[in-house]
Amino acid sequence: GGTYVVTVTDSLNCTAIDSISIYQATVISVTSTVSNVLCFGDSSGTSSLVITGGTAPFSIDFDTADTNALSAGTYPYTITDNDGCTFNDSLTVTEPAALSMDTVITPIYCAGDSTGAINITANGGTVPYSFSWSSGQSTKDIADLKAGSYTLTLSDSNSCTDFITVALTDPPAFSISISED
Repeated sequence: GGTYVVTVTDSLNCTAIDSISIYQATVISVTSTVSNVLCFGDSSGTSSLVITGGTAPFSIDFDTADTNALSAGTYPYTITDNDGCTFNDSLTVTEPAALSMDTVITPIYCAGDSTGAINITANGGTVPYSFSWSSGQSTKDIADLKAGSYTLTLSDSNSCTDFITVALTDPPAFSISISED
């Protein structure tokens, strides 16, 4: 692009001068914005592209039909402007690790006692975590438990959830028998 001046001289030394301006579009530039997936395995990621430069209108060949329901992955795209100039790039959507729990169970020592405990280590997701036990507690670990079934709903800061159910059982009742000889 630019302005070009041409001078033409014939065999009689007559000259003619003219100029021409050639338009050159600015280079296509793209700013992409990505919102990553909130919960492992879902399609809550979004993206948007802001195009500058080039010559409108633009066509976008994106490797997905819906930029408002993206799973984790890399999405290549090509932008073509009205002059046929292209811009190729890709955007990457990430996701947190799967929400999971490790448990350590302290068994009940004597039948009928309240000596059981469940200790939890939460993994994945997005901290902080919240804990909701079927027995009403909201702490990570619970203790002084009787025999029964305890279900934990683990939630992360994005409201992603995981569940676990732990059954505590009484040991066999201790009994003695005395015989007289």
